[in-house]
Amino acid sequence: MIAGVIVVGLLAAGALIADPSDAATIATAAFGVIGSTVGAYFGVKIGTDGTQKALQAHQDEATKAQVFAAHLAPEKADVALEQARAMVRDEPLPTEETTGR
Repeated sequence: MIAGVIVVGLLAAGALIADPSDAATIATAAFGVIGSTVGAYFGVKIGTDGTQKALQAHQDEATKAQVFAAHLAPEKADVALEQARAMVRDEPLPTEETTGR
């Protein structure tokens, strides 16, 4: 990206040396290209950083869930799994009374 900005700058400088009467037009075009390139770079960078943060938060929550599950009484594990499946399917949560356990 930096090389592209340098190339555009050099092309603009060369055009200014060749025909100084069009300085405003050349500067406007060069700034437009450079601004678009830099804006696109930072847009992609911010999106990538946000994705990484979201993935890390997801992994943190999965780790917490595993620790909580490890402390669950074995006789309640089946009901907890059925409740988790119901939540994923957006169904009413089963209870110990409705599951017969």
